Amino acid sequence: MSEAKKSNLGSVLGDAGCYLSNLAELATELSDVAVEDDGSVIKIDEPQDVIKILQVLWNKFKETAQECEGKEITVSLPSTLVGGAVSAVLGFLGFKL
Repeated sequence: MSEAKKSNLGSVLGDAGCYLSNLAELATELSDVAVEDDGSVIKIDEPQDVIKILQVLWNKFKETAQECEGKEITVSLPSTLVGGAVSAVLGFLGFKL
């Protein structure tokens, strides 16, 4: 195998390792969120649980982009009535962009 192919393979494996590691962390973090397991059924009874799960997913998405791609994810809402309303609703729900 040529050096270029070895280098590319190493890069691909390194990237896959980064994503797999973050996926494992995500699974652990999701299991720590307020989710009740009744035997073989996972129940999400409260709206706050959905917000917590979405927040964990969003945070892990941003972290993975930074760690694996070197890119920072930022969200800017427009300075309009709609943007202000979206920001207020997200804040009221406890969701942080």
